[in-house]
Amino acid sequence: MRPVEIIKPAKMLSPETEKALKNNTREPIINELLPSTEFWDAEKDY
Repeated sequence: MRPVEIIKPAKMLSPETEKALKNNTREPIINELLPSTEFWDAEKDY
């Protein structure tokens, strides 16, 4: 899989997960967003 962009929660992933994202993708744009502030979580209902 070769994603162009990865959107992930800011400062919530383990170092191992961060490393896996970097080592197994081909330089995608990585955006870190604040959960519940910059994007909805699974519990938010609108």
